[in-house]
Amino acid sequence: MIKFYHNPKCGTSRQSLSLLYDNGQDFDLVDYLTNPISKIELKKIIKLLDIPAYDLIRVKESLFKALYAGKKLSNDEYIDILLEHPLLMQRPIIIKDNKAIIGRPAIKVLDLLNYKI
Repeated sequence: MIKFYHNPKCGTSRQSLSLLYDNGQDFDLVDYLTNPISKIELKKIIKLLDIPAYDLIRVKESLFKALYAGKKLSNDEYIDILLEHPLLMQRPIIIKDNKAIIGRPAIKVLDLLNYKI
């Protein structure tokens, strides 16, 4: 089963979602802005992505720049930031069979579905 972490206001997230629909995929859609992710779930996502928490943050967002730019924080502190401000999370995130990607650009979704690009 595919799990799709979605921000409906994000164009890339919408494009990635369309690719799943267009390829007839069944998936669990999670609008993480209205249904917040738990700390345990976020840590699992980060582990599957094989990145530090900082790399999941949209550092160009004005909110991040205003509150956190230039600060050296721990991985756990960056996780707490993502939990407090889910808008700062890179999106979309797609998980399939214990593999995860950030769907930027949207075409990366096809890699996860085992298509050749």
